[in-house]
This record gives sequence, C-alpha cells and structure tokens, in this order.
Amino acid sequence: MIFDLFRLKFPKKLPQTKLDLDAFCDQVIELAGVPNTLNNQHAVAAMIMHLDPTTDSKPIEFFVKSLKKSIANEMAYHKIQECKKLELERLEKEKAAQDEGKTDAPAEPN
Repeated sequence: MIFDLFRLKFPKKLPQTKLDLDAFCDQVIELAGVPNTLNNQHAVAAMIMHLDPTTDSKPIEFFVKSLKKSIANEMAYHKIQECKKLELERLEKEKAAQDEGKTDAPAEPN
C-alpha cells in the first residue's frame, strides 16, 4: 500500500497504444475513487493532450489530482448555472409583480 502511494509520485511513461491508454485511464480513475465513466475517461485523455509537447512521462498523482479537480470544476460550474437560473427566475417574478402592481393601481387624475 505504502509502496503504491510512493510510486504515484514518480513519473510514468505516457500511454502509446489504445490498450495502454485504456489501462492508464482505468488506473487514474480507480486511484481517484470516481466512477469509470466516459466523461472521466475523456478528462484523462484531454489532460494527456494538454501536456507540453516534450512531455513523455508524468506522475500518476498529477492525473489523479487533476481528475478530482476537473470533477470539482464541473460541479462548481453546474452550481453557478443553477444559481444564475434561480436569480433570473427571482428577478422575473419581481418584475412581474411590479408590472402587475402598476396595472392594478388606479390611474392618477390629471
């Protein structure tokens, strides 16, 4: 167990074949403790693509932490969208209530 944690810190060659990539993604996702979904596999593959062009190895720990951060970013994005939607709905209700109040009020005499 401790040896496995120690190994995470050392650079590992990046996958060069589809089978290696599948195994690499599975390993990162398992170590991150997240579901093995297409979204998470996509995230790991995208991380590899965004590495510097001269990088041919990277510690697994980098991908594990990056995947966890990616998932946190996605959840935060959804929360922001939810908050924006709720705020928009609140503002629309306030505006409708104000508009309704204007039409119900008697016209002011001239």
